[in-house]
Amino acid sequence: MIRDATYEDIEILLPLAKEMHRTSPVYSSMPFNEEKVRQYSRNYSKKSHTYFRVYEKDGKPVAFFLGYVQNYFFNYEVLGQQETLYTDGKNPMVGIRLSKDFEIWCKEQGAIEVNYGITHSHTPRHTSFMSRLGYEIVGTVYSKRL
Repeated sequence: MIRDATYEDIEILLPLAKEMHRTSPVYSSMPFNEEKVRQYSRNYSKKSHTYFRVYEKDGKPVAFFLGYVQNYFFNYEVLGQQETLYTDGKNPMVGIRLSKDFEIWCKEQGAIEVNYGITHSHTPRHTSFMSRLGYEIVGTVYSKRL
C-alpha cells in the first residue's frame, strides 16, 4: 500500500537510507549523517510541492520515494523531479508502483514532464527498469569531487 509518509516513518526509514548510502558506488565513501537525513525528510513532509510517500507491507514501510515539482527555468510550465527512490530489495515491484504513483501526483500538480536524476545506479537492470516505465536517457550528469 502506498501512503503519505509521516514524521514517525522517518525513523523507520533511516535503515533503508543507510543501506542506500552504503551500497552506492558514488556516495558510500562520504559520511552518512542521520540527523541530516531526518531534517531533509522532515522538510519533504511539510511542503505542498513535495512528494514523500512510502510503500507499506505488513504494516511497515519497505520503500520510500522523495520528489518535487517546480517550474522550468525558462517558463512557468511544471516539471516533476525525482529526488530519491529506495526499496528494501525484497519487494521488486514497489519501485514501479511508487514511480507510477509519483507520475500521477506530478500530473495532478500540473507537471508536463517527469525527470529522474540517477547518480548512484548505472546498471543494465536499472536502465531496463526506467525503460519499462517509458523513460529515455536525455542527458548526462558530470561530477567532480573536490
